[in-house]
Amino acid sequence: MLALCALALGWQRGLGRIDETLYDAAIGLNGRAAPDNIVIIAIDDASIGALGRWPWKRAVHATLLEKLTKAHPKGIALDLVLSEPEVGAAAAETVSGDATFAAALQRAKAAGVRVVMPIILEGKTRNEGTEIAVDSSGARLFASPPLPAFAREVTLAHIHLELDADGIARTAFLQEGFAPDWMPHFSLALAGSAAPAQLPGARNPNAADAARVDASSPSHWLRDYMIHIPFAGPPGTFKTISYLDVLTGKVDATTFKDKYVMVGATAAGLGDAYPTPVSGQARAMPGVEISATILDALLHGRSLAHAPAWANALFTVLPLAALMFALLKWPPRRTLGLAAALLMGCLVFAWGALAFARVWFAPMAALLMLLLAYPLWSYLRLETAVRFLSDEFARLAQEPKILPQPNPEQHAAQDGGDVLAQRIGEVRAGAEYLRTLRRFVADSLDSLPDATLITDAQGQIVLANRAAAALLNSTSPEALRGANLENRLEVVLEEPLPWRRLEASAANVRDPDDAQGIEVKGLAGQHLLVRVVPCYPAEAHTNNAIQQGWIVRLVDISPIRAAEAQRDEALSFLSHDMRSPQSSIMALLELHRMDPTTIPVPDMLNRIERYAERTLTLSEQFVQLGRAQANSYQFAEVDLGAMLQDAVDELWALAQEKGISISLDVHHQGEGEEGQAIVIQADATLLMRVWLNLLSNALKYSPPETTVSVTLNEEAARCVVVVRDQGYGISADDLPSLFGRFRRFQRPGQPSAEGAGLGLTFVKTVVERHGGEIVATSSTTQGASGTAFTVTLPRAV
Repeated sequence: MLALCALALGWQRGLGRIDETLYDAAIGLNGRAAPDNIVIIAIDDASIGALGRWPWKRAVHATLLEKLTKAHPKGIALDLVLSEPEVGAAAAETVSGDATFAAALQRAKAAGVRVVMPIILEGKTRNEGTEIAVDSSGARLFASPPLPAFAREVTLAHIHLELDADGIARTAFLQEGFAPDWMPHFSLALAGSAAPAQLPGARNPNAADAARVDASSPSHWLRDYMIHIPFAGPPGTFKTISYLDVLTGKVDATTFKDKYVMVGATAAGLGDAYPTPVSGQARAMPGVEISATILDALLHGRSLAHAPAWANALFTVLPLAALMFALLKWPPRRTLGLAAALLMGCLVFAWGALAFARVWFAPMAALLMLLLAYPLWSYLRLETAVRFLSDEFARLAQEPKILPQPNPEQHAAQDGGDVLAQRIGEVRAGAEYLRTLRRFVADSLDSLPDATLITDAQGQIVLANRAAAALLNSTSPEALRGANLENRLEVVLEEPLPWRRLEASAANVRDPDDAQGIEVKGLAGQHLLVRVVPCYPAEAHTNNAIQQGWIVRLVDISPIRAAEAQRDEALSFLSHDMRSPQSSIMALLELHRMDPTTIPVPDMLNRIERYAERTLTLSEQFVQLGRAQANSYQFAEVDLGAMLQDAVDELWALAQEKGISISLDVHHQGEGEEGQAIVIQADATLLMRVWLNLLSNALKYSPPETTVSVTLNEEAARCVVVVRDQGYGISADDLPSLFGRFRRFQRPGQPSAEGAGLGLTFVKTVVERHGGEIVATSSTTQGASGTAFTVTLPRAV
């Protein structure tokens, strides 16, 4: 089992966050000197203090670019977001600043100096930027490129980093965009790397098959060639020169000759900064320094990689296999030393592979398996010994007892008669036997679903299960011990239990299932069937045995009684509401046979049609209520707003016929866009009938020239739908029983309306099965009457 676990954990490359912590520590131990061909020009606090608040004039950047161009560097990377025109005192100054910087870029390009600028891609709506794609999860992406005048003269690249679940930057993608027209990483563009086939990093399977991806989803933004960043040291490791010193000429121009120059912000609160494995307790590392680290990795082949799944699995299982082999052959002390050596060896190997081969093996799974192997092996050996002793003790059983007590002297003699054997025999014959017997009885009793108690002959509780403790309002079964059962039952029953009659009826009953029992009612409204049988000794085989106590079972038959009540309601419905229209039809037909002229044929047919329609309506409501109470719901994501609109449209004709207007208002949470879907998990068919039922009731019980309003409010974790009418209202006395079965209400002066009284029962049942609730409020005040139904449903997760 450990070997299988080791293979599985190794194949999935360790234990996630814990291995990342070890990886960070190993990266910190593998520090190195920064290369001399990469220079960072920092927009630091000194530069901000001297040149003024950020952003600076474009002419300032143009001056810096001119100085760098004259130094003939290998490339210049400007980590500056210049996606908007410069804001100046006048329009002419704005145009002049942008034009000056664009001219500086043109001269750098003409001098053969590669200049790289970033394009920012974000997954949230911004005031500026252009939507260009969606990522693999469907989120919209917005690009903020440099101004067109700048973009024409530079190489555009992305500067995005991949943050792990703990918020630490460990990886980056060398390519992003639409296959096969990729956008390189900021550092890759500055290095001017060769063909993509020579790039390091893990491939994206979707990006590798660019043709298939383009054919299926051309707007998906893909990321490829993921590398693990080989940090050289903490923030400040790379050679950094102040922006101000370069601008004022304090730094000789030859400093930048044949160097890769990266310009970016390092001042606190300015620019991007990220926590890294080497940041420690210091401040986060500026994004421009992380880009310099990636550039160093690309130029000198220092990229890191995680070991393949098979290699990591082998690294995890091999130390475990060595330890398990030693456990078979070596004594415990030597194997304990080997386990400690293997633990240290795994850590050293993981660090050495990262330092010298630039490959990371996640060691935590191997360490965990080694830590578990020795104690687990010791436990199994002990378990084997205990099982052997138990088996030997079981062989002593000569009588058909459930848990026979062993003979300690005989067992000690079989084991050699030493002190250990004597102690084992004594414990097994005494305390262990009693505890085992007690636990066996208690577990067996607790496993029963019904409240079960065992009393002595005087009715004092000896044992009880958890169900009995819950029924008798006790904190635990042990707390019931010693209490009088009859007295405890008086606290939870409406009437005293006829204990003597129970004893008389159960005097000769041996099986609890054969006891007839007495039905009583609890104070909580539950129906209980009390069954009592006498308890005899295990060796009693005749009716003359002395009774030792009683076995009492209290079975909750409330669901059975509730089902019987529903059956009676259904029979009443079938015998009255369903038969009444049929009887009327039969009466009309009989009258027609006796005297065809009594009722004109058209009038008779109209009446038969109404009776038939009433029968169909009643049967349909009854069937729908049965379906609502069943367990056959088919949940799926539905748009609640669209569903309400469909319900309003379906009843529009009926509303127009009565001169009633229906309004629908949908209110989104926060800054949600109008028309955005409000999604819930629901059975669309049943929930649609809920809205149709509520709306049809509102139309049915409202006078003409009124309004029925439907509002949908989206909240954090739920949706609230309110259906409000200006009808006749419902009295306060009728509101508590509004959702009962076969309930119909009519106020004086209100026009009669047909129905079976099942509609609101159906509504309440469906809403509650969706995890929601429904509340009705009503007013019968003259001029302000009406009823409102508020339905609250959970939103889809």
